[in-house]
Amino acid sequence: MIPTALAKYLLGPETTPGTAVTPSKQLLGLSFSLTPSEEISRFRPDGVRLDTATYLTAQGTEVDFEGILDANALAYVLASSIVSVSPTQIMDGTTPTGAYQWSFILNPTASQARRTYTIGLAGPSYAYQAAYGLLHSFSIEISGEAKLSGSGVARALEALSPPESVIQVPAIPLGPIFTLTMDSTAGGIGTTAVQGVLSVSLEISETAATVRTGSDLDFSTHVDAAPDATLSFTLAGDVASYLDLVRTGARRYVRLTVTGPTLYSGGVNVVAMFQADLPVVVEKVDKFSDEDGVYAAEITARVVYDASLSPTFLVINRLGAL
Repeated sequence: MIPTALAKYLLGPETTPGTAVTPSKQLLGLSFSLTPSEEISRFRPDGVRLDTATYLTAQGTEVDFEGILDANALAYVLASSIVSVSPTQIMDGTTPTGAYQWSFILNPTASQARRTYTIGLAGPSYAYQAAYGLLHSFSIEISGEAKLSGSGVARALEALSPPESVIQVPAIPLGPIFTLTMDSTAGGIGTTAVQGVLSVSLEISETAATVRTGSDLDFSTHVDAAPDATLSFTLAGDVASYLDLVRTGARRYVRLTVTGPTLYSGGVNVVAMFQADLPVVVEKVDKFSDEDGVYAAEITARVVYDASLSPTFLVINRLGAL
């Protein structure tokens, strides 16, 4: 058996999607869960009260994760859900700072390469792994605490020998302090702060879909999908201007910035950070409610296509590679 307190979920970045590697990276800011998702068909003919035949028609693994909003873990999530990129080290003149900037840009009109992982569950005496781990959905929620969660898929679970070594990836907590701006042009993004924001959430789901052919019970590849992407925030203030935006459908450009600890001090100061630049249309002003003694309403904006700005996600952390 695997004691719950000693169970380790590990990631192994794959060079070729679906070609398993030894999972060895333990993200200390996230917890994972793996759920087998075998599908069984059955048949019962007339005249027999019980099934006479059952057979396996599909197999795979459902992946879920949750934890704190961790700058290091974000790079793993966004590389799989948005696009695989390489970071750039931030320099203080000619001196390396040890901090890295990752820029993930969602291309709304083209396919993009993304990172897949072999995901493992390891204990002291035995372990499992699932290749072709694809993290296709994530959610960031900041409301007193800053949390990161999401889901994905992988191929069927297989037995694995316990890994000989584990590389722990330290957590760099971000938040709960954040800023939200909303402007009328892409060039002016980041200028006008939204006042009275109590909480915010960003949800992007189903950025990819899997494809299963007749030659395998498991999925064989993946394709880019049309994601559902929304930004919602709770506002304690006048919502009249947001009602106007709902009615007119006018485009707005939103920047969400969440910062963390200082990573380097010197000629330049570098702080851990997550930043999202998004073209949106405000689509809903929800009912007013009491939020810790103040009247507030939830505003929901949908991320949309805009030729002047593609959804862009910036992460600053200490990872030079996954």
